[in-house]
Amino acid sequence: MNKSPQEYEFDVAVSFAGEDRDYVADIVEAIRKDGIRVFYDEDYEVEAWGEDGIEYFSNVYENRARYAVMFVSEHYARKMWTRTERRAALARAATQRSAYVLPIRLDDTQLDGLLHTTIYLDARRLGIDRLIPAIKKKVGEFVPTQPASILVDGKVPRSQEAIEATMTERTGIWEHLLYAGLLNVNMGKLEPKYQDFSMGYARRTGHYVPRDGLVGHVQQAIGAIQRIVDNFNLVLDPEVQERAFGKPGEPGDVDRIVHMAERFISVYEDFMDWAAELRGTSASGDGAEVFKMLARWAEQPVDECRRFVREFVTEMDIATERLARGERINLNMTLTLKMDSAISNEMNAKLRQALNEE
Repeated sequence: MNKSPQEYEFDVAVSFAGEDRDYVADIVEAIRKDGIRVFYDEDYEVEAWGEDGIEYFSNVYENRARYAVMFVSEHYARKMWTRTERRAALARAATQRSAYVLPIRLDDTQLDGLLHTTIYLDARRLGIDRLIPAIKKKVGEFVPTQPASILVDGKVPRSQEAIEATMTERTGIWEHLLYAGLLNVNMGKLEPKYQDFSMGYARRTGHYVPRDGLVGHVQQAIGAIQRIVDNFNLVLDPEVQERAFGKPGEPGDVDRIVHMAERFISVYEDFMDWAAELRGTSASGDGAEVFKMLARWAEQPVDECRRFVREFVTEMDIATERLARGERINLNMTLTLKMDSAISNEMNAKLRQALNEE
């Protein structure tokens, strides 16, 4: 007998070969935005840690999910672990009257064990933009969630599961809590890059600039950071924020909030990448020192981004409680980015020195 949707831990368990991971990851990310619960192996590494792999994955693909979405490719057909997942899924399919295994063809590979009459979706024909809504439609409108008391507590969500629950339940001031959670989690993923940035470390790029190219390179770098600043201003545009969070009394738009958070973090990362590119460039004479000094222009924007996220998360953590007490909350979602004139003056002095070297 089939379980009801509520009784399954996952709506979808994806089965794929490692070579196809990037493609599958994009699909997983997209369907999760609608609150669909997905078993994706990388998210459950700790849970699986120390378990017998065959038993663990067999249980997932036979018992814990409503559907198994199988990404069929030549790599998939020959891997041991995908064979384990496939056998477990097919065992379930053999005893379930309704569809369970949902195969998606990535190439022309014929997969042993699946009936020749089983209907596939062809990723090459449909493309990812049509596969994603197909999976969502198959799963249906019912998307169970964990109780709000466990994952949605009126504070900023600090895990992927809590973020997904916030997207699904949409209670209280969920729009701003979601935005704060996305910023906090995704900025945390870039912490190793920030540690390199803060210590001035950068790998060599292999790019060398001769003395007669110093001015041009500096001008190009200044133009590049100005474009980054311009992008940041677009992310913080009041009209963009209103479309994401909604006008007063109107609900926000999950996809726009997610996109706005992603762009914020991408610009934060762009500042660090810009500095690393300069620091890793070799140059004639003291030219490399010019680039290192110029790279310090990124320090204020990076620190300002981090300050904003830190203070916004702190503010949102207590916002629900303050509203419950009847307090008015005015959210300040602005940042001030500026290029330190002292750094600019010192960089120009070093540039003149480098150009006058004999």
